[in-house]
Parts: sequence; C-alpha cells; structure tokens
Amino acid sequence: MKNSIFFFSFSLIVVFLDANAVQAQSTPATAMVSNSQYATLTSFASVADTKDTPSTESTKKPQTVNIAAGQHAPRFADLTTYLNTHINYPELARENGIEGTVKVLARVSDNGTVEDVSIVQPLGFGCDEEAMRVVRNMPTWTPAMNYGVPVKGKVVLEINFALQ
Repeated sequence: MKNSIFFFSFSLIVVFLDANAVQAQSTPATAMVSNSQYATLTSFASVADTKDTPSTESTKKPQTVNIAAGQHAPRFADLTTYLNTHINYPELARENGIEGTVKVLARVSDNGTVEDVSIVQPLGFGCDEEAMRVVRNMPTWTPAMNYGVPVKGKVVLEINFALQ
C-alpha cells in the first residue's frame, strides 16, 4: 500500500421541510405579533375550508413560535474533523489517481438523525460508497430549526477526495 496524504473539503446546501410551512403557504394564516419576539399562530384554515363547517378556532390550540430565532439549517459540530478522521480513501481511487468531489444529499430528521442518504454527483472508484458510508454513520446532528421549532431538513455535503 502506498503512503498518501489526502484532504477533504465540503460545502452545505440546505432545504427546510416543514409540514406546517407547506400548509401555511397554501392557505392564509393570521399571526398576532406584539412588541415581543414571539408570535402566536392562530389559524391555518382557508376560506373554502370554513364555508360548510362551523368555526373550531376556539378549540384549536395556538402554537407559539420564536420569531427572533429565524430559520437554521441542520448543523453538525466540527464536520471537517469528523470527515477527515472517518473517511478512508478508497484503494481503487488511490491506485488510479482519482480525485474529485462527491455530492451527498442527507435528509436529517427533526430529532437530528440522518434518515436517508443519496448521491447527487457521483465520482466512482469507490468514493461514492465511502462518502455514503460515512454520512450514514454520522452521530446526531442539530436539526434544522424553523422559528425555534425543530423540523426535518436536507443538506448536501460536497466531499472532495484529493491525493497529495
């Protein structure tokens, strides 16, 4: 086996998944905002939904969200160190002098676990499989946040394989 020095780099692309946000986009919602940083979501019902049914707004439990918290992508503390210590450069790629980037899409649940991993941009020679193995086995992430509420999120990791 040859001794080689290699490094990895990455970047993140994030998409938020939130069922409440999808519902809020398709139907009008009202929010009461005071001088504080919190808002209470009081209704997600559309006009068409309320024509034939009596109002149940008084029985709905309002959801308090932290407006100041904003939206944040899923995060993993010290991702660079984790990747550098857990990725093994594939022998086939090393023997053939293969270098490049593998883009891996990871779906992170609202509790921070990696639920699904797929390749967005393959490199081949064992690099795709190694990148997927490492991402699948990652410990718990900090989940995506939507105004203080943990939500599902997607993140694209660009893992660069380079021999030096």
